[in-house]
Amino acid sequence: MGLYVNPRTGTKEEWLIKHGIEMSREMALEWAENVINWGGPSSLVCLVANSLFSAAEIATHPARVSDWVRKADPRPKKFYCADIEDLFKETLRLPWPRGQYWAEGPWKEMYEMWLEEQDQKDSTDNEATA
Repeated sequence: MGLYVNPRTGTKEEWLIKHGIEMSREMALEWAENVINWGGPSSLVCLVANSLFSAAEIATHPARVSDWVRKADPRPKKFYCADIEDLFKETLRLPWPRGQYWAEGPWKEMYEMWLEEQDQKDSTDNEATA
């Protein structure tokens, strides 16, 4: 199990159209093979059309993208690149999954750092308005 886009409002497709850049299968694979800094400032998302619902999984490791692109899977897929901060703010939900790719990725630490920054901004804003 991985990390998935779950927008607070609207559909996954609407969120990806608004916040992401659609990429071809080939571009997604090239991005995964050549990206140097996994974990920032953007990540790939694979939108899969299942029979009853769609799923939009966030790439947390290059091997995951290879799985999406190379795996013999008849389901229609679209690939997007989205800003990590947008993914954090609008889509990610706890508890964090534990899995093969999760353990190798920097996502949990990055999210915790982002939460600390948000808490500091909130406390600064609260002090300014008090």
